[in-house]
Amino acid sequence: MKKKALLTFLTLLGLLTGAYAQETVTYTIDKQNGKFTATNASGTWASVWTSANGQLTLRSNANNMQWNGNNIDARSGTAKKATYTVTAPSGYEIESYTFQAKALSNNQTLTVDGGSAKTITSSAATRISADGLAVSSFSFVITGDNTGTLLSEFIVTVKGDPIAHLSVTKVEQGKVTTGIGNTDVAILRSTLTIGGLSGVVNLKGVTGKINASNLKDVKAVRAYFATNAQELFIDKENLMKWRENNGTLFAEGNLAEDGTYTITGNKSLTIGTHYLWIALDIAETAQEGNTVDATITSYTIDDKEKAEANGNPANVATIFLTESSVLMPMDKGSLYYRIPAICTSADGKRLIALTDDRKNHNADLPTHCYVVAQYSEDNGRTWSDPVTVAGTAKTGGDYGHGDASLITNRQNGDIIGIMTSSPHGTGFFSSTPDKPQAWKTIVSHDGGLTWEAPIDHTKELYAAGSPHPNWMAGFSGSGAGLQKRDGTLVSPFVNRESPDGSNNNVTQNYYSFMSKDGGLTWYVSGKSGTTAADEPKILERNNGDLAISVRASGYNYYNVTSDDGMTWKKAPQTRFTTGINGNACDGEYMYWCSKLDGNPWNIVFQTGPNNPSRQNVSIALSTNEGVTFATPKTICPRGSAYSAATVLPDGTLGVYYEEEGLFGGYTMRFVRFSLRWASNGKYSFTDDQPFHPVSANITTPDGMHNVTMLDLRDNAIYDTAGRKYPVAPKNSIYIQNGKKKLD
Repeated sequence: MKKKALLTFLTLLGLLTGAYAQETVTYTIDKQNGKFTATNASGTWASVWTSANGQLTLRSNANNMQWNGNNIDARSGTAKKATYTVTAPSGYEIESYTFQAKALSNNQTLTVDGGSAKTITSSAATRISADGLAVSSFSFVITGDNTGTLLSEFIVTVKGDPIAHLSVTKVEQGKVTTGIGNTDVAILRSTLTIGGLSGVVNLKGVTGKINASNLKDVKAVRAYFATNAQELFIDKENLMKWRENNGTLFAEGNLAEDGTYTITGNKSLTIGTHYLWIALDIAETAQEGNTVDATITSYTIDDKEKAEANGNPANVATIFLTESSVLMPMDKGSLYYRIPAICTSADGKRLIALTDDRKNHNADLPTHCYVVAQYSEDNGRTWSDPVTVAGTAKTGGDYGHGDASLITNRQNGDIIGIMTSSPHGTGFFSSTPDKPQAWKTIVSHDGGLTWEAPIDHTKELYAAGSPHPNWMAGFSGSGAGLQKRDGTLVSPFVNRESPDGSNNNVTQNYYSFMSKDGGLTWYVSGKSGTTAADEPKILERNNGDLAISVRASGYNYYNVTSDDGMTWKKAPQTRFTTGINGNACDGEYMYWCSKLDGNPWNIVFQTGPNNPSRQNVSIALSTNEGVTFATPKTICPRGSAYSAATVLPDGTLGVYYEEEGLFGGYTMRFVRFSLRWASNGKYSFTDDQPFHPVSANITTPDGMHNVTMLDLRDNAIYDTAGRKYPVAPKNSIYIQNGKKKLD
């Protein structure tokens, strides 16, 4: 019987009996019966083979496959260990499989699903097989030299329903944060898997319930189908034109007084995977700190109701004053964004963010990373198009730049960005005094709207030909630098050094880089305050002391100096005894408000993952200038890592952090909240006790102007403020061809 006739017969049988008959299908994995559907750019190596009907797949964890005649040459890869997984069509189970494996050169080892290992030789093919199965997939691991194993006579038998049907649903929590007045908040995602080999099913409705601290916080509920697996993004007002909307409306829902909702529509679902999102509108009158959540209780499929057994995944969404996705995986074509840095302009009009753009890899320097800049003029609700400010030929050099930090100069309004780069292709653990990682700054003179090209200060500070020729590498703590009250800029720095600049007797130490001239020149201040730690942060106490916090394995060290690091008051590895601990991850450590500025309290805070793993980014407050901290309060309960923060002119705090979502990579998330929320109501700015920011004294000389994205390699002469000179100025620092010079 032909397949079409068989399917027609099965359809009639299903209609008569109320259930579809099972069908057995046999697949052969080779070039004749399928093709590679995921390859490297040149198409020479592949990671996915797909059957001719697009239903059965063989996947490797990397591009480890190529053709050898009609069969697959499977490699162990550079890691000398690769996993291969065969997955059945949706709604089908693998009954049996069999294949021949033969080493193309050196012997390999092949292990199936944790079973006994088999040695694969080049002298004779080894038969690998199993039957009596009922699994959706099986895997095997090839280990050994990367010389190849030939897979031939590869036959897989599957059994399942041939006619389209709802096979599997998976409900997952979407966002765990939202903001007052946010619309189309992607709160819940249901992945609907339609099994079978032909036909469609019709989704006609979804029911569920909204759970909230106050149901009046929710104005509307809708259902969308996403066009991809990424987090749903709907921008009806077109406020962030540079980001692609990825949802189509299924239907608006009816929300009852008890929180139950019904969404009725009609959509044909083809065989495969579909992403259904439940989205909420949050009221402008919503209360900061309240929570909202949604569950799914049932679907209407082809006029029949199907209950959802697991429609209430863990977590809820906290309502903040402001919440937004600054960058999401696949924005501007890049899968991976990391390393947040944020500050507020001196006039308070703008938030400025720098972020690593890692394109389609997620490796640290020296791998080629870029730094992108954005700004927000509505307290972080929307963000500008990301612009690359480091990592190209015109922006510092066509090699890796990253790990940025930011300082706002309150004396002239400049925004100073600080970053590490790898001009010699060396990273932190491979740099040498002759080929070091470089330390650079970039400057914006207009509050983050435009940026000069990066300037290399390495020779002023460390490596061969510098005051510290035995330093091999280093980088400043990402996130926030410091401006002292006397105007001095401070960038905390961790290094690798040895007595002779070699890999002998290497130590890892913390220092401060300081600038007395607004970032034009820098110098090393003092001696190391810690050892065996990295990513330091620093704050200035009210008496002028500098206090540091440096991440280490599972906890943070801290120390205090009264003389810019010449001497330190505590042992190099003194630990915080309270606050956030448990994970070696970069976070913020800074003042929220000070009595010196007229505030009623001295409040310092720290942020970071309050968990042994990278999750649960939290904030902890201190009223004794960072000596001890109160119980941390959760900002993001799910997977989350680096965080940076800035105090806004209204006394609220903005935190910019990395959050694991439902799609690969981090979403770079921003939330803004009040001191009342962070302190559980213990402290709050009011009309009687208003917030007083650190004072800023901005002076702009007549005739000063900004140059957008200076190309400093055109032989022209510029001063460090971006003004073009006809000739080199006398007795002054100037920039020509990307290099700082002194006449």
